[in-house]
Amino acid sequence: MKELLRAGCELLTENKNIISKNFQWDMEMMAITGAVIHTSAGKTVDIERLKECKKILKKHQGVFSAFRSNMEIPVISKMAISDDPEGYLIKLLNVYNVMSKGKIFDSEYMAMAALAICDESLDGQYEIISENTKTLLKMMSKIHPMLTSGEDTAFAALLSASGKTFDQIIDETEYCYNVMKRKFSYHNNAVQSLSHVLTLMPGDAQAKCDRVSAIYDALMTKGVTYGKDYELASLGALVTVDMTPEELAGEIAEACTFLKGCKGFGDWSLGKKTRAMFAALLAAQAFSPNSVVMDTSILSTSLAMVIAEEVCLMCCTMAVVSTSTSN
Repeated sequence: MKELLRAGCELLTENKNIISKNFQWDMEMMAITGAVIHTSAGKTVDIERLKECKKILKKHQGVFSAFRSNMEIPVISKMAISDDPEGYLIKLLNVYNVMSKGKIFDSEYMAMAALAICDESLDGQYEIISENTKTLLKMMSKIHPMLTSGEDTAFAALLSASGKTFDQIIDETEYCYNVMKRKFSYHNNAVQSLSHVLTLMPGDAQAKCDRVSAIYDALMTKGVTYGKDYELASLGALVTVDMTPEELAGEIAEACTFLKGCKGFGDWSLGKKTRAMFAALLAAQAFSPNSVVMDTSILSTSLAMVIAEEVCLMCCTMAVVSTSTSN
């Protein structure tokens, strides 16, 4: 395993364990999301700073806020890695208020969308991005009414901020969706998320689809069990990595083996499919190149955080439903 990826694995596990130790009542998957956010910034968790950020969040938001509960650790983690935690939160809340205008209830997916675009240099454009996000979601829902939901909000927000027109976005996402659903039959919801990620990445649509297929096949050859559900979108973040599919799959396989031996990432804690997804996200962050046209390393980092947050929200929801059913 290349040193850059190994360093990312080590920092992720260290950060996850720091958060888990000090926020014991929160979901383990949210601890990993907080760890992903810190690791993406190349920082070790400063637990005192994180706790101070939690106090600031509680000062500004009540217990029923979309930024509390499941979203709390991602939010305070983003605050902690910023130069001005309270200033970051105020900006985030302003973005959220713009995006949720007209909504009666708070939404965790809308909060995630606000987090996704808050770091972009888009001051003064949030009203436009908010309206474009809503328009794009309506267009997506018209094409795929059974697939499009609140889970797509963060990707729609990133697509709205990408500089592409509605027609360009819809045409490319549909092209990628139709190509990839032949590869991953009966996983249409995951394929739609993957098509969003591929549209965000630079390059020719067919070439990106071919690249995903080749990477997936190489992972299977290396013995990596890669999920075809919520994990699938993360493969899209790998399409710009300048390695052969076989070399990249080898790196991810080694990262999986490394993470499996770490506390909180074994089969009992995480599961091999989710572990492989985080290994792939770490590889995307470690190896994605910078481009004159687009800083793909920054984009991959943003996608990593959005995908991790979406996975965690889904897992938390499933856990709550399972607990309610058993009770």
